[in-house]
Amino acid sequence: MELSVILPVLVGSAAGTALVTALLQHWNDLSVAREERRQNRLAETYLQVVEIAMTASDSVDLIHPLIAPADPPVRPKLPTDSDQRRIRARLSAYGSPAMLKAYGDLVHAYKDFIAAATALDDAKDEAKKNPDSPGLDKRWDKARKELNDIRSSRVHPQLEALLQLANDELAERRGLWARLRDR
Repeated sequence: MELSVILPVLVGSAAGTALVTALLQHWNDLSVAREERRQNRLAETYLQVVEIAMTASDSVDLIHPLIAPADPPVRPKLPTDSDQRRIRARLSAYGSPAMLKAYGDLVHAYKDFIAAATALDDAKDEAKKNPDSPGLDKRWDKARKELNDIRSSRVHPQLEALLQLANDELAERRGLWARLRDR
């Protein structure tokens, strides 16, 4: 075969290979960039969820604490309803179903705790108004026990589960991103 026939085939083949390689590299770069943006959105969302969860936990620890300090600290302010809706929306869009469930479980435990705190406050108010009311001590003790049970057996374990899940999922995602980036 003549060199004049082989040379254009070889040059065309090299150009074609270079074009395919460039396209594959571009698609890989786009994939890595897309994954990096997804990872950043997830990390930011989980950070917001963890901040809300820890604020709720701090608040729980300051409501009718087991040992009351002489000067009780001010309870942290919880996010507004619209802020909480926004974080649930971000969590629904970017987070895992397991994280959305863990967050919902913590919110329910917190709401149950607040209801128990209200019942304890009501018993306390009744004691001030009617100190001789029959069964007052039993209602007070029951309300205090329920409050402390919810704090220790629901709110704190839910917080720990949420923190562990966030750490596990973010570590898993960081590993995926590193593998994509290093390809």
